Amino acid sequence: MYIPIWLIIIAIILFLVWNNSKSKQKNEPDLEEDVEADITDVEDKIIEKASDSLEKLEGLARYYKTNLLELALSDSPTIIDFQDKFVVMEANYFRVKQRYLSDDSKKLELARDWAVYVEALNDLYCAWEMLDMSMGENPWDDWEESSKEPSVIVDEVEKKFKGLLGKDFQKLLPNFGDRRKKAGLENTLPNREKDWMLYQDSPSYHKMVELRAKEKESKEAKAK
Repeated sequence: MYIPIWLIIIAIILFLVWNNSKSKQKNEPDLEEDVEADITDVEDKIIEKASDSLEKLEGLARYYKTNLLELALSDSPTIIDFQDKFVVMEANYFRVKQRYLSDDSKKLELARDWAVYVEALNDLYCAWEMLDMSMGENPWDDWEESSKEPSVIVDEVEKKFKGLLGKDFQKLLPNFGDRRKKAGLENTLPNREKDWMLYQDSPSYHKMVELRAKEKESKEAKAK
């Protein structure tokens, strides 16, 4: 059977193009994984470089605080839980720091705990925002995976500060689940409007209301 030369040439070219494309896909790294790994490496290096200085560690905590306390994209009450934790634990950090003013190594240890704590809270805050707005197939699986380590860090630092301060430890505010349980709503479906009413004692809630009002005013002013 006669096969035209031009058809053979085209077939060879198509095969080479396909083979080259497959090789690139095989060799090219996952961009999303690379970016995530790079961010983690940078954060680890920042903490490592700051670990020898009280001022640097407290500066690092302030860096994460900025993102943690900004107006959240999500309107989930759980976001307020993370912000409330920061507000209360910051007061506990200042108090425990005063207890060890004459012990430089202990002060540094506590500052390191505080920086890692605020970073972990920020990680949980960002992960929850992603969960609340996720359109993916397994958002809860992603949340559980990304929240494992920061949840443990937050829990352990809170226990440590409580152990050091004893009766002077400022009690943490109830979280979303505790508030719903106290109101007898634990067996009912969440309702954003009603759930927000459970946060009247939260300073972070009132700050969020204030920020949203300012944002609304700004948008209305720009629209005129």
